[in-house]
Amino acid sequence: QVPALVDDTTKTVPFSLSIDGGHTFSPLSERTEFTYIDVDMFTLSPRLGHNNTQLHITGSGFGLNTKCLFDDVGVPTRILSEEELECDAPEMAPNSLVNVDVEVDGLVANRLFPFRYVLEPHIQVLSPSSGPLVGGTPVLLRGHGFLESAFISCKFGDTV
Repeated sequence: QVPALVDDTTKTVPFSLSIDGGHTFSPLSERTEFTYIDVDMFTLSPRLGHNNTQLHITGSGFGLNTKCLFDDVGVPTRILSEEELECDAPEMAPNSLVNVDVEVDGLVANRLFPFRYVLEPHIQVLSPSSGPLVGGTPVLLRGHGFLESAFISCKFGDTV
């Protein structure tokens, strides 16, 4: 069992072995180290989406061997920093509710943020399909897969 790290400024410590009940310790023949990893997950956005939705996660301790977990399904991440990463929601059935977590070098944050899979929206009609440069034109969308949500946004070119 690994003891707790008392001095949190040190992340990597030398490892040695005792065969006499802890009276003497000998370093192993090759330099062996143990690295403490402080992995945590603070936020997940968005909390609903469809297959391949890009998720943004904040936390701590993210590194090269980090993956997102959707229940038991691990997916690769795009590390933005030690505190931010992105990953894409894997294929799951609509209306599935999964727990999202982060794993770094086999260590799981155990935060379990819920993520709900929904149908991908499909637009069949945009009316009108043009308007003045000053903006402000109300538009009507017809299609399916629309949700009643405070997070729905429309994007015109690069403008949300």
